[in-house]
Amino acid sequence: MSRSNRRRSFVLAVGALLLVGSSAWGDEEKELDRTPQQCITTQQVARNEAISDRAIVFIMRGKSKTMYRNDLRAVCPTLQKGATQFDFVKGNHPASQLCGGTDGFTVRGKQQLPCVLGNFQPITQAEAEKLLGRSLADDTSKKSGSKAK
Repeated sequence: MSRSNRRRSFVLAVGALLLVGSSAWGDEEKELDRTPQQCITTQQVARNEAISDRAIVFIMRGKSKTMYRNDLRAVCPTLQKGATQFDFVKGNHPASQLCGGTDGFTVRGKQQLPCVLGNFQPITQAEAEKLLGRSLADDTSKKSGSKAK
């Protein structure tokens, strides 16, 4: 092999390594954006479930399988771990949105004043599974019994 062919092969090999390395770095850049969201789109909510008397996990539809933890503004006396049936009380914004700070909910079948939602904190599926205490492999297609008023 001539010297120029060896040099060309070397340059191509280094270029290939750089491409492989940059795609690996690209995966790291695709880490979860932890920026809290004030609002989420109600049509994208596949399921929600209380993890305590002060927090709810929201599992969204779609390819991204986004999940959020919502820490309520205060303890909700009728909310119990495992509750999935909520009636949302909407604030003054588009009906297609559910917003922390302005929207609230009641636990279906319980008499109470609405509990106020906080911001929606993005979480990973592994974090959601740990909070819920079970695998979500089959849950993402299930529909919650919650509805907006």
